[in-house]
Amino acid sequence: MAFAISAIPERPMAARLGERAHPLRRGPVDGMSPVMIDGAQAVWLEGSGRDRNNIYKKIDLWRADVVDGPALADARRVLALARTTMATPSFGGGVVAVPLEQHVDGYMVVRIDTGEQRSLQAPPGLMIERVLWIAGDEVAVRVGSGEMGGAPSVVRRIPVAALPPFVAK
Repeated sequence: MAFAISAIPERPMAARLGERAHPLRRGPVDGMSPVMIDGAQAVWLEGSGRDRNNIYKKIDLWRADVVDGPALADARRVLALARTTMATPSFGGGVVAVPLEQHVDGYMVVRIDTGEQRSLQAPPGLMIERVLWIAGDEVAVRVGSGEMGGAPSVVRRIPVAALPPFVAK
């Protein structure tokens, strides 16, 4: 099971109930997605060079180990992303799905231990309305028209190994 720790984008903090908050990650950041935690691992997006319109010059996918506190240890950059706005990744079983800049283009699916990148896209004329869950070997999504009153959405469970390699546009 994965869960998220939301943060003020410039100052990620964490605390146990009834305890004083402490920095979740050391060092300055211009912006950060919620931290998604799956057991002893965490992933998040981190932006730098943010302007007044919340557009970033650079956004990277990061990972870290979760240690007692809770705190993040051994934080390291996984890869740079081709996006300029912040998004919330989905995470489970060591696999993260990051929405692409244009939502209709789908998701980049990344194995954080190897950095292997795959592409998750909806069939033509449809869109991935939501990532429902991710396990190490599969991703489940709700696929539909994305329109109110459109055809009913369907749930698709897709093996990660069946996804094609990611190719940047």
